[in-house]
Amino acid sequence: MAVYRIAGETLGSTKIRIFTEPDNEYIGYKDVSSGSYEIKFRLNSEQEVFAAGEVASGESRAYGKVTPTTSSGIPTIVQPEDWDEKTGAFDASNSDRLLLDSSGGPFTVNLPASPVMGDAVSFVDAAASCGTNNVTVGRNGEKIMGLEENLTIDEDDAAFDLVYYNSTYGWRIRYE
Repeated sequence: MAVYRIAGETLGSTKIRIFTEPDNEYIGYKDVSSGSYEIKFRLNSEQEVFAAGEVASGESRAYGKVTPTTSSGIPTIVQPEDWDEKTGAFDASNSDRLLLDSSGGPFTVNLPASPVMGDAVSFVDAAASCGTNNVTVGRNGEKIMGLEENLTIDEDDAAFDLVYYNSTYGWRIRYE
């Protein structure tokens, strides 16, 4: 199962609906007033993904298969290889890849709520500042390494992933 991110631009109030074919399985939607949007979802690599843009009346304005390249009027699907810089408090999602910069002061990154086995979040102390300004990884109700404690990143240049196993053991540290 892979995690994907769909991003695009819209000129007016639109509801972007994501679904698979041929089974027409509904994956999700996002209401967009105008401008850029982003939707994250998981699916099997064999499934084909389609997106439809609908105006408030429910009328479909754009419809098409989501492909790795941008087509006019159709969103772009992107494998989660992008890294996001974080300099302050943040609620992480599954498959987030975070470049931490705590040079401006300590902050907390909360792990995803309601994780399932295999969910993962990557952390890198990009600014080598966690030894001075710690980043706290909030457990969000789940265990980390089997403990009911938040994780403190207090070493410069730390780099690791947290992968969720189950409610007994919780999030597990994985080093590359």
